[in-house]
Amino acid sequence: MLKEERLEWRTCYKLDALLDGQKLIEIGQKNLNATDGPEDMPQMAELDDLTVYFWVDKKSRYIAGLEADLAPMTQKLLADSPFEGEMTVARYTINLRNTDFDAVEDFQIPPEALEAEDMENPFPLLPF
Repeated sequence: MLKEERLEWRTCYKLDALLDGQKLIEIGQKNLNATDGPEDMPQMAELDDLTVYFWVDKKSRYIAGLEADLAPMTQKLLADSPFEGEMTVARYTINLRNTDFDAVEDFQIPPEALEAEDMENPFPLLPF
């Protein structure tokens, strides 16, 4: 059962995804064309779980918002870096809100984009 929640003026479905370091590597490889694997980033594979919250507009089904606290993950990465002990990340939050989906100004699509392959599912981690 999906939770409904108001986000600004919209009614949204609120989803949460629990990602571990291995899953973040997979997302990077799949969606960001990253080539490094777990063997190249051992500290990334050992990261604690990261909870990411998504708000999906109930009417349009567009992602209306995303939120994640990256401070624990960043602090752990710093612990295995040359900056160990030199800095502390107390707060590092991503908070995105998407609005005005239908308020697009006129634009030209580049020819290379018109010739690109179609994507079957641009959001493979979302359950819809």
